[in-house]
Amino acid sequence: MNARSSSDGTVSVCGYVNAKNSFGGYVGNTPYMGVLGANGTKDAVFVVTAMGGTDIETRVVYMMCSKYGIAI
Repeated sequence: MNARSSSDGTVSVCGYVNAKNSFGGYVGNTPYMGVLGANGTKDAVFVVTAMGGTDIETRVVYMMCSKYGIAI
């Protein structure tokens, strides 16, 4: 996982997750992008903004991470 902070205090994060499919087997590393920030209280909130899956979805995640200068 790699991250980059912005001037407004949010943190953009890119990395990989290895989840289980409906049969209980691991599907392999899937790229994701998310944002960590405050929700108006002292609590932090993490929101996944893009998740690989299909070839197009995976390419979009790589392009967005690259756009924000985050290598994964």
